[in-house]
Amino acid sequence: MTKTLQEQAASPGGGHGGMPKGLPPGNWHLSGASHIAPLPHGERSASVRFFLKVIRKVTREDFDYTVFTTLARLGRIFPVHAYFVSRLLYKGRIPIADKERVILRVAHHMGCAYEWAHHSVMAQDQGVTRLEIESIARTVDDGWTSRTCALFNATDDLLDGGKLTADTWHALREHLDDNQVVELCMLVGHYVMGAMIINTSGCEIEPRYLASLGESWTAGHPQD
Repeated sequence: MTKTLQEQAASPGGGHGGMPKGLPPGNWHLSGASHIAPLPHGERSASVRFFLKVIRKVTREDFDYTVFTTLARLGRIFPVHAYFVSRLLYKGRIPIADKERVILRVAHHMGCAYEWAHHSVMAQDQGVTRLEIESIARTVDDGWTSRTCALFNATDDLLDGGKLTADTWHALREHLDDNQVVELCMLVGHYVMGAMIINTSGCEIEPRYLASLGESWTAGHPQD
């Protein structure tokens, strides 16, 4: 059986620096308890069941993501939100690979292990390497392009102060136009919201993504 993140953290060889495998150093929320359980099957409306089925088809999974069965508690808001997040992530004017980089930056800042696990996989699907994914948790990295630096500085400004400083704005505008800057602000804000819900409810990472998390770490850091 795949260990939960909390079990990995507690095991002697669980991870790098006492953290579960696959998580870079950070202030991760690993409470060990689910405060809000996913909506029970018997309480899911026809529209909720339909949208969960659509999500399974789009993601090519044979199981429901914990985050979506938890968000199903939003009732009539859930289908609207599911549509919104799919458009925000897969449409728009910012390339998806850049969006995944930004989401991982937000996940690390918020200590959201669930977001990190899922979007590490999704970022690799968009061509982001494992080494680059690991670097996203750092303050700076020599391997980042000027575009990536601008995106991360903008993300950090939004997370820390709720707006862009003048220097960050000018650097970002070399890579994004006005429409894209608006989209970036919405992307960061949405995944902060998602991280708050996930961290508060205690969404458990599905075994497939937990396994991928461990593989991504051991690939970059061979174990003794």
